[in-house]
Amino acid sequence: MSAEEMKEALLALMGQPDVRAHLRRAVGTIEIDPAEILARIDENTAAIRRLQEETAENTAAIRRLQEETAENTAAIRRLQEETTALRSDFQEQMVEFRQQMTDFRQEMAAMRRDFQRGLDVIHRRLDGLGARWGILAEEAFREGMRAVLQDVLPGVSVRKWRRRDEEGRIYGQATWIEVDIAVEDGKTILVEVKSSASRGDVAALLRIARFYGEIEGKPPDRILLVSPFVDPHARSLADTVGVEIASSTGVIPIPEPS
Repeated sequence: MSAEEMKEALLALMGQPDVRAHLRRAVGTIEIDPAEILARIDENTAAIRRLQEETAENTAAIRRLQEETAENTAAIRRLQEETTALRSDFQEQMVEFRQQMTDFRQEMAAMRRDFQRGLDVIHRRLDGLGARWGILAEEAFREGMRAVLQDVLPGVSVRKWRRRDEEGRIYGQATWIEVDIAVEDGKTILVEVKSSASRGDVAALLRIARFYGEIEGKPPDRILLVSPFVDPHARSLADTVGVEIASSTGVIPIPEPS
């Protein structure tokens, strides 16, 4: 039944005399106006309709909220699953990485051992070559350094001094003694060139300087030992006896003009 039909039915019902009398007795002396009652019914009906509409709107909003909550729940679940998968992949990759690092360290250790063995072989072969060709290498080095001396000491004449030690005062037996003599402004520098210098080389050079002084009648003004490799003990002795050292850690001294 529609609202209009209900209103007509109520008007018809209230128009009946017995109904009106019954209502009058029920409410006492209050005069009942059917139109007023209908107006109130209309107001209540409108209020109920608005309430129903609001209820429908709230229901729809609640449904949308439920749907959004369900979507968010599903998204969170997917994110959790993805996070779990990523964590699992990361752990697997870390295990693989650790294994690769272990393999790399083992390979590096093996390479280090192989490299060290190779160095040992090279050292042994160099030692053998040094023992076999030491004399030739020493002579070639001496000849090269004579040329270097003339380049490093411009204006200084460098000549070879060679005498025979018949009494063996230098090396304990008769032998030829050969050194280089550099001269500038009348000052004499006795120069010995060695591919490597030991304490014994310094002592021998000091004896050669004395031998030179006896032969020439005047000792050298300076004694210079030129070598790229000088034993620390040789350097200490040289400092004590006044032999100058020119090596890879030092500079060849140039005589000061008098």
